[in-house]
Amino acid sequence: MVAIASLVRLAIFFVIGGPFGVLNDIGNGILAALSAALAWTPRRRVAAFALVAALVGAGIAVLGSWLAQSDLVGFFFAGLVSSVGFAGIGLWLVMANRSLESEADWPRGRTS
Repeated sequence: MVAIASLVRLAIFFVIGGPFGVLNDIGNGILAALSAALAWTPRRRVAAFALVAALVGAGIAVLGSWLAQSDLVGFFFAGLVSSVGFAGIGLWLVMANRSLESEADWPRGRTS
């Protein structure tokens, strides 16, 4: 829901302008924090490297959102910082998906 809301705010920002860009940046920071929480929850099911990549990536993405809101750097550089952070989260997501191939790692009663 946060990702969809951020996408809608981004579209509104491009059409109308105003405070919707800041609201989108806040939503992206929240999305990164929620992704870190999601990565931390099933921590026994993925490699430690993947968990570290997700947590560090979430921190970098939150930093990028903060940079965009603070106007310390341009929006392009802040977007690049956020993208690097979300790439770390993406690495965790790929490795978590690969761990689904081994059904023995998941508790009974859960299907893929």
